[in-house]
Amino acid sequence: MAGIDNIYAYSYKEYKDFKDWADKQVHTFYDGLKVCIGDSISDIEEDDYTLKGWEYGIPIVSSPFWLDAYLVQNCKFKFVLNRLGYVYKKKAYDNLKNTDLSGKPTGDFQQNRKIVIKDRRGNKCKLHNKPYRIYVKNKGYKQPKWSINTFDGMSYNDDTNKWVSRHSCYPAYQSWNYLTSIKSLVRHLRKQYLPTDITFYLAGRCVGENYTIYIR
Repeated sequence: MAGIDNIYAYSYKEYKDFKDWADKQVHTFYDGLKVCIGDSISDIEEDDYTLKGWEYGIPIVSSPFWLDAYLVQNCKFKFVLNRLGYVYKKKAYDNLKNTDLSGKPTGDFQQNRKIVIKDRRGNKCKLHNKPYRIYVKNKGYKQPKWSINTFDGMSYNDDTNKWVSRHSCYPAYQSWNYLTSIKSLVRHLRKQYLPTDITFYLAGRCVGENYTIYIR
């Protein structure tokens, strides 16, 4: 789930106190992924507050949903909590308080799902294992890769190789991934915690190399 647009600091001291606190905060997710909260905070110089146009505050973080939940549960800085409370309102704000930031995927997300690949007409098809190579002038043939993406509420974390629900409290910022073969694609998807009845879209390097992947 996307978080709020931005959090603003209205003085350098306000920003610096918050950044120093955030740099000491580390959260561990269910799979062992550790994230320093301060890494999400922009680097701001004291001189930035003398520049024209920033008199109404400087945006210091565009926070995703998981970070909003962490801040609501752990942060004590009023300017941060006031901004979160203004944007989320009471019911959503209370939900952030009760969100399990280390929760595992829920029961409807399972591994080893059945993977069905069909062509654009909805017919089952036999795919060659690798997409066609393409020739780039002065560079020769480029390494072929398949790309997959989905619009069904999932995002991808490239560091941990995980597809996760956008409604979960887990860092994931991409909507696509690249794999070198169909075999690696199937292995990759079977390792994921996925719901049923979602679709991925598979594309190769050439015109017509477009398929739909159904998760059953």
